[in-house]
Amino acid sequence: MANLGVNYKDAGRVAEAIPLLEEAYRSSKKIPTLRWVGQPLLDAYGKAGQPAEAIALHEKTRDGYKAQLPADHPKVIMLIVNAAILQSRMIATAYDPKKQADLAMATLRQAVAGGYNSVAYLKREKNLDPLRERVDFKKLIAELEKKAEKK
Repeated sequence: MANLGVNYKDAGRVAEAIPLLEEAYRSSKKIPTLRWVGQPLLDAYGKAGQPAEAIALHEKTRDGYKAQLPADHPKVIMLIVNAAILQSRMIATAYDPKKQADLAMATLRQAVAGGYNSVAYLKREKNLDPLRERVDFKKLIAELEKKAEKK
């Protein structure tokens, strides 16, 4: 079921993928080896234009990790980065695009403050394009590049 859902998602058949991935995700509570399904489900929600569902799942996953792992654990930090990406994807359709962009930037800064430092990923992640012209985004990238040079 999970693999079929991923195959549907990858083939662009997200309407068929989502119910399969949701069922597999629900099963992951009893079958821990299915926990990986959360990421493709997030992806499918994004491709289907269902950001509210994606954010709800993301927050649920993040809260689960936060309860089990320290705040600076790489899994927790990556979930924060993914939240910023989701928030950035929502800028174009937001009621208040500036407020949405501010939220995405605040979340991105939170990830960096927690130890995230992959400037190369932030520079190539297409879903962050709506933030690229912002002064604070450019400043954040410059700060990360400067830190990387010192290493």
